[in-house]
Amino acid sequence: IVEEAPIQLSVTVQGAGDVTSTPAGISCGSDCSETYDVVTGVTLTATPEGSAVFAGWSGACTGTATTCTLTMNGPKLVTATFSNKPVLTVTKAGSGSGTVSSSPGGVDCGTDCTEPYNLGTTVTLTASPSRKIQNFLKPDELKRLDAALIDLAAEQPERMLGFNALRL
Repeated sequence: IVEEAPIQLSVTVQGAGDVTSTPAGISCGSDCSETYDVVTGVTLTATPEGSAVFAGWSGACTGTATTCTLTMNGPKLVTATFSNKPVLTVTKAGSGSGTVSSSPGGVDCGTDCTEPYNLGTTVTLTASPSRKIQNFLKPDELKRLDAALIDLAAEQPERMLGFNALRL
């Protein structure tokens, strides 16, 4: 019987994240290399840290799924790449006291005007005027308010009832 030497699996991490293996051996942050018996199946799992997202594998693993399964039939090199989530920042203008919220949640701009989202996420922003403004507008006019900032004093001065300038 000829025994075969264990085979090396080496992982490199780019960005803020960790890679672990099943069976145990790789915990890359700290331990990024391990030997496994020939034909052992090894599953690598990528876990982003903080506000990072997993961007993908290269080398012996490919794709963007957070797991990759390899059969150890020769030495393997794998790179896991993590990137920062894009951050959406909402800026309100004017002197009004309206708010802007998001779907999916995260932005509640009154208090929280910045939120990181995963790559490819569609975010819908909704502007809501303060109660002072709502009292002077018709319901169909309120529905037309969206993420755009509207200068009500310039566009509909007759609705302002004596207010010089209100902005969301």
